[in-house]
Order: sequence, then structure tokens, then C-alpha cells
Amino acid sequence: MKHLTDFKPLQRVILPELGEIDCSGLILIVGPNSSGKSQFLKDIYHRVSGEHRELVVAEQVDVRKPEYDPLLDCLKREGYIKTSFDQSVEKIRPMTSYPGTTQGGTEISVQQALSWYQAFVSPATPMTGRNEFLYYFGRMLVTALFLHIRLTSVNRVGMFDYETQPIQNDLHALYMNDEAKSELLREVLTTFSKSVWLDATRGSSLCLRVSDKPLPVEQRHSPQINQTLRSIEDEGDGLKCYVSTCIALLLGRRPICLIDEPEMCLHPPQAYNLGRFIGKYGESPDKVTFVATHSSHVLRGILQINQQKLQIIRLTQHYGKFKAHLVSSEALKRCISKPTVLAESILDGIFAQAVAVVEADGDRTLYQAVWESLGKENQLDIHFAAVNGTGGIADSCNLYKNLKIPIVVIADLDIVANTDHFKQVITELASDISFINDLLERASKIAFAIKQLPPSISVQEVKSQLEVAISNKMDWSKGDDEKLQKQLNEIASKLKKMRSLKQGIKALPEDVAHPLIVLLDDLKKIGLFLVPVGELEDWLAEENVCGSKSKKSAWATAAATLVRQMGAQDGDVWDFMREIANYLQKNSKLCFFET
Repeated sequence: MKHLTDFKPLQRVILPELGEIDCSGLILIVGPNSSGKSQFLKDIYHRVSGEHRELVVAEQVDVRKPEYDPLLDCLKREGYIKTSFDQSVEKIRPMTSYPGTTQGGTEISVQQALSWYQAFVSPATPMTGRNEFLYYFGRMLVTALFLHIRLTSVNRVGMFDYETQPIQNDLHALYMNDEAKSELLREVLTTFSKSVWLDATRGSSLCLRVSDKPLPVEQRHSPQINQTLRSIEDEGDGLKCYVSTCIALLLGRRPICLIDEPEMCLHPPQAYNLGRFIGKYGESPDKVTFVATHSSHVLRGILQINQQKLQIIRLTQHYGKFKAHLVSSEALKRCISKPTVLAESILDGIFAQAVAVVEADGDRTLYQAVWESLGKENQLDIHFAAVNGTGGIADSCNLYKNLKIPIVVIADLDIVANTDHFKQVITELASDISFINDLLERASKIAFAIKQLPPSISVQEVKSQLEVAISNKMDWSKGDDEKLQKQLNEIASKLKKMRSLKQGIKALPEDVAHPLIVLLDDLKKIGLFLVPVGELEDWLAEENVCGSKSKKSAWATAAATLVRQMGAQDGDVWDFMREIANYLQKNSKLCFFET
């Protein structure tokens, strides 16, 4: 074993409903609040550290017993320990604190270490007591970047003689790694517009200096310049967390790296950049990096860089029971092949208990307001994902389906007449081919029947309105072209036979309305909820919504404001959302308990 990363401490990690996972490369842990993301990292950390802890999320974490002599030789070479004789007794002396902490081990005899090693029964799965060997040596094998550790791991350390002394901590290792220093300088300058470098000019200590502007190398090595600049201890928590994460990944000194909520203390653009950095440097077959995140910005950054060997594990929790689902890199690559799926508005759904996919932001505005007004009736954390038209619905559903996230789709009624989009959506939501074909056939018959209906405007009315339009003055310099276009568009919209779908079921004759109602009921069974009144702007018809329906976004904002003032009501859009809530409550339980 030449390097500490050659040791593989994690022999087996088993998650509920998922089974054993491959502990190599980059593993991203996602899920809703209180789904066990941080607790899973703590399960791993405490097992590798030999501490007694009842596992919270993982069903099993087995730690492999290392070879004794190769491990100690490696720890000596890399500066973690030193052996010496004291009155003919060989001693082991820790040369550094445990990674990311100010706590170090005490001096022990080699005989004590051997005794602990012999008591180590492999694999280590302590249910009671503490594994003393791992408690002393195991903590040297893991970089645990929990928030409190990130805030202190970049603090000033004592200098060392690199010719006669081994590296004793990460800042020493950074000092000896020119490539890592250069990359850290570039990364922080790109993200924060600040320069960060190691200052060794004081001789007795080593610290990170920060400048608000780029400095040439000769100034970064100048004592006169450095004494006027801040050390990183005096910077904000965001910069400290960012730099500590970057240093750990650039050095890759240990076989296990745990990063808990790297987005903490960072603004969204910084979280995105850190995600890209993690995606680039967190993946290695020699090590394993676990990242628990609740940030779509971190997630998008990672996905932009690394889609090949990334594992995504989504955790959920239901009444104290946990469940894990793995998305392989191959499935992930298929899911995110469309750029629209990488939008934060879509990725945010990964961190919710359920998702409602809607056509536009105006839909999200109103439906979310209605959902919030019903907060006392349901406790489900739902994300409304706007996909900018029916064409983006299917791709988003595919992503959520692969992650086992309960989903519904809310769409305007006229999607039944859009054969391509309708087929794409129901194919993602349903699995029974015969049922899908039946839905398509019935939708096609309904669309055909609607096409046989006469337009909402008569021939004489068309002629009359065209004559009025033609008789008006037409001076393009005075904007008459826009007026004419508006008049012609109004006539054209009334000629569209499918326009009757925009007016809702009530505008259709009984022989068309009845089969459409039956179809809508069947679509609800697979999570597709079509607006029975036609489209968003036809909700709240009995209420005085301020705002023109011709401007959907403005109308939706006014309607949402009214809903918040009114609170929960019976009927109308509230009952529509209650149906959706009932479906999601039922489906979320099915998603959790299915095997």
C-alpha cells in the first residue's frame, strides 16, 4: 500500500429497500427535508471512526479490517503518526489532529495498538461499545466536511520543515502541491473575485491570505504585502466553507470524503460553481465521495460536469422508516439528455415529497397559492414545476419517475387534441400499454367529434368583421398593422374548432361532453389532471379577479392574491386541488411501501 487512499475501509454499506451500494466514485445523496441525508453520512462516519452508534438510515455499515503493518507504515509516511522509543518501549505519537478537527489522539504504545488490532473482528459492525483501533486510526481515513468542520479546517497551522518532517495536515499538503495551489487560486477568483493563497512569510506559521483583487506572484510572497491583508479566519463563512471543500477535493488525501450540505452559507451562483467543482474532482475510482445536498444549484453544477460515473441515491422517510432508491449513471444520462430538465425549477422537485408538473409559471402561481390555502388539510411537501408548455411535460415526468418521486400533471383541457404531446405524457405516467392505447383512441374520437362542431362564429359574422377590418385606415407608420393583426387574430381564434376546449366541458354538447368527462376521470387514475373549465384563466369565474385574462401572468398573480385573501373554500379550483392532494397522498404511500 503506497498511499492512504489505497486502503478501502468500507466493506459493505446496505440501505433500506436498495441493498448494497457500490462505495466508489461520486455518490450524491438527495431527498426531501428530514429524509435522512445528513444522518446517513453520520452513520458512515461513526462506523469508520469506531464509535458506537445505532444506525439511523443505513441498515448495515461494515468496516474492513486493514493490514496492520502496511497501514501504520503508510500513516507514518504521510505524516499522521510517528514511532519512537521511550525507555525501550516503542510508542506511537499522533503528529496531527484528526482531519477537520482540533482533536488529536494521545500517545500510545505499539503493544496497545496491536492489542486493539487483535480485538478488531472483521468486518467491524459494532452494536455495543467502541472499536478502539478504529477510534484511534479509523478517523485518519475519512475527511468529514460537516458544516462546523468546514468553518475551522482552513485555520492557521504551524509551519514545518518539509525536508526533515512529514506533512502533518491539509495545509501542509497544499503547501507541497503546486498544482492544487494554482487550481484553488483560479477557482476562488472565478467564484468570489478574490485571491486566496498560502502565506508562509512569517516562518513559524502557515495561513491562507485573502485579497479582493488578483495579485502577481511576487506580491503574494511579500511579507510587506501579506501583513496588510486578511487571513481567511476573518472572512465570511461562505468563503471558508467553499475553500475547505475545494482543498479537500484537490488533495484527495483520504479514501473516504463526506460532504454534508455544501450549499450552506453560499449564494446560488456560488453553490452552482461548487457543484461543478465537486463534479470534476469528487469522482475517482480510488476514493469514494459522498455528497448530501438539498440544493438544485449544487445538483445542476455536478450534472453539468459529471454524468458518466455519478450515482444518485434519493432517500425518503415515512413515519420513521427510511427508503433509498438508486439512479444509475446510464439512466441518469437518459433522463437529463434534454437541457430543459437541468433547469433549477425542475431539479428543485427532487428535494420535495411530490411534484406537480404544470405548463407555465402562471399555472404555478395560482395552483401553489391554492395548495397553500389548503395547508391544514394536507401536510405534503409538494413542488410545482413549470415546464414552459406541454412539450416539456414528458421529459420532466421521466426524470421524476426514475427517481421514484410521486408526480401529477396539471394541464389545460386542449392537450387531448394534441396527439403527440398527449401520447408522450400518458406514456410516462402509465405502464399498461393496452390502457395507454385505449386512452389515445378515446381522445382521438373526442377530438374528431369536436372538429365536426361548427365554429363559434357564423359565416356572416366573419364577412362583417373582415369588412370592418379592411375599411379601416392602414398606415404602418402609425401602428395600423398591429391593430389589423389583432383584429385578424380575434377572427382566426373564433374559427378554431378546438377553441371550444378552452371554454371547458360546459361549452360542449352532451354527446361530446360525456365521453370527455369519463376520459378525464380515467386520466386522474394515472396522475394527469386536466382543467375541466378549459384553462387556468377560467377558474374563479364567480369571483372578482382583477386583471385581464389576455395577460395570463398578471391574471394569475391577481388570482393568487385573491385566493390568499379568501383562504380555503369549497368548490371551484379548491376542490380540483383537493383531488390532486388525495391522489398524491395515496401515491406517495405506494411509492414508499412498494418493493
